Amino acid sequence: MVYNGEVYNFQEIGARLKEQSSNKSFKFNTSSDTEVILEAFSEYGTEFIHSLNGMFAMAILDIESKEIHLFRDRIGIKPLFYYWNQNFFAFASEMKALLEIPGLDLSINNSAIHDFLHLGFIPAPHTIYKHIFKLTRGVI
Repeated sequence: MVYNGEVYNFQEIGARLKEQSSNKSFKFNTSSDTEVILEAFSEYGTEFIHSLNGMFAMAILDIESKEIHLFRDRIGIKPLFYYWNQNFFAFASEMKALLEIPGLDLSINNSAIHDFLHLGFIPAPHTIYKHIFKLTRGVI
């Protein structure tokens, strides 16, 4: 898991996880929201995200399904960008981190230029680059 942000209601979620656990001696090892997030993902799958209140961007690698899940808070406080060209995937909380990766196709997204000139911004999921996208707020 890679995580940036805060989950404000993690203690409530942690208490619910303890209550519902089949292992009555279940105990968290830390007082961190990160541990609660991982346990909630393990218990509820991707649906856990709907119970989180906070500001966050995160990626969780499910080693059993070999899938990576990206999550962003409902309001969209924490940004999350990703690069995808059918062969290579990368993500970061800032676009400039992606731009540091050598060999990426940084072709300009011409429709994004039109959007910027017309709207004054480039709406998600698009960016100025064809293969770099913004994860839309509240999306998994």
